[in-house]
Amino acid sequence: MFRIENAMRIFVYSVLKSEFKNDWINQNVYDKGETIKSIAEERNSRDSKLGYIGYNISCPIMHLMLSELIYLIVQNWGVFINYFPGEKQIMEYKLKEIANVRNSIAHFRPIQEDDIELIKQNSKHVLIKIDNFISDMLTCYKTVPSNTNTEWYKKFAELNNYTKLKFTNLCEFKILEDKNQKWITIQMDYRCQILSFDDLGEDFKYYGLTNIHSSNIVNHSSRILKSVTFISEDTSGEAGLISTNNKTSRTPYSKQIKFTFRREAIELEFKKIYYDFYKIVRQLSTETNMVIKDHNAKGEFVHGDQVFASQKKFASQKKGTNDSKYWEMNDDKLLTNVQPNDPPEFWGYFDSINNFITNAHNYPWMGTNISNKSRWDE
Repeated sequence: MFRIENAMRIFVYSVLKSEFKNDWINQNVYDKGETIKSIAEERNSRDSKLGYIGYNISCPIMHLMLSELIYLIVQNWGVFINYFPGEKQIMEYKLKEIANVRNSIAHFRPIQEDDIELIKQNSKHVLIKIDNFISDMLTCYKTVPSNTNTEWYKKFAELNNYTKLKFTNLCEFKILEDKNQKWITIQMDYRCQILSFDDLGEDFKYYGLTNIHSSNIVNHSSRILKSVTFISEDTSGEAGLISTNNKTSRTPYSKQIKFTFRREAIELEFKKIYYDFYKIVRQLSTETNMVIKDHNAKGEFVHGDQVFASQKKFASQKKGTNDSKYWEMNDDKLLTNVQPNDPPEFWGYFDSINNFITNAHNYPWMGTNISNKSRWDE
């Protein structure tokens, strides 16, 4: 039930944000004039009185109950119709059946074995297209063809060329899409610049690097924030670039910030969105140079951080051969922790996986994983 309900939250938020932009939060819940925003504010205020319990989660959609998510779907059926495999009344009834069993579990009332089977059956009937929707949104891996003859693509290709020309070895943009070409991700790869280097033996390297506070970029990008559905981040390390001195041609660490838009949103607002990206790159360049000159300096976007790489041994597959080694790039510290006051659009580090409902081990807005699985585990 945890997975179903939180997948529904992601789904309802993503559809409403893509359709209504910043006004998604003002959609009515029930017929009392209450909105997503007003309900969330009241419940968040109530929770804050016992703030020592659990996690402080301010994202409005996280404060809605499953029954309220169902209401939003039914009342905005024209927006949600394409994500359900049946007519409105049948889908509503099946969702309400799931909600009824959910309530029994939540309030510690006994349930029958048939109720569990009902959850499984209704989930298969109702959630299949929702799972596909979320999975497509999260898996924009394909590079948009370079001969794409649309104004928005040419504009962002121009931004990438400008960035490479003016800010060599700092940023690169990738324009990606999902397999069904419904979603566009503008991925900004920022190469963390080396501030200091310590060679602590053959198997341990310590780096001082420039790093980006991703949520600050989000908060200073109102045009992007209006149209984007979500923003996530990740890090990567290139073990082949690790050197025994600090004279490597470029850093082995980089950070990716991924801005994911519904395709229609970026086609409609690409000039305004482009302008925000242009400003971001210029400010990143200015602040990176500032931190390189003064390692103790801190900008709105850029600051200094420390990470390390350690060489590990793993058992050889064949007896009698020497053990092999590999570099473990310990770059988790480069990630930006999601804070309660961050906008709902900022999801931090987030899994990009297929079959999201059954496979996810972390969710946006929660500030913690739901399993002990590492971000590096397959």
